[in-house]
Amino acid sequence: MTTLATGRAAMPAPGSNRAPKTFDGSEDDIADFLELFENCADDAQLPDKEKVAFIFRYLSRGQKDIFKTLEGYAELDWTKFKKAIEEAFEGTFKEKKYIQQSLIQFMWNNATLPIQTDAELRAYQ
Repeated sequence: MTTLATGRAAMPAPGSNRAPKTFDGSEDDIADFLELFENCADDAQLPDKEKVAFIFRYLSRGQKDIFKTLEGYAELDWTKFKKAIEEAFEGTFKEKKYIQQSLIQFMWNNATLPIQTDAELRAYQ
C-alpha cells in the first residue's frame, strides 16, 4: 500500500521542474508565481499558516527581506499575506481599463506606422 506524502514533505524542492521558479521581484512573473505556489501548496495539503513560511523557499534573497515586511507575515495569516502581495504588485492583478480618449490616442499614434515586413502584415491580419 502506498502512502502519498502531504504537508512540507510533498512540496517540490526549489529548482525542481514542479517547483515555482524562484521569484526575483519581476511584476511580469508574480501572478504565475503565486498561482503555481498555491497549486503546489494545495496539492501538498499545506495549511495556510505554513504557506506563509514556506513561500520563502521560492523567493530570491532580496525578495525575502521585502516579503517579511508585508502584512500577514508576522501572524502567519495567508489570506492577509496574499492580499498584501497582490496590493504590492497591484498593476499585475488589476485589469487595465482604458478610457475612450486613450484608445483614440493609441489609434492615431499607431495608424501612421506603415507595415514594412511580411511578418508585420501577418501579425496585422
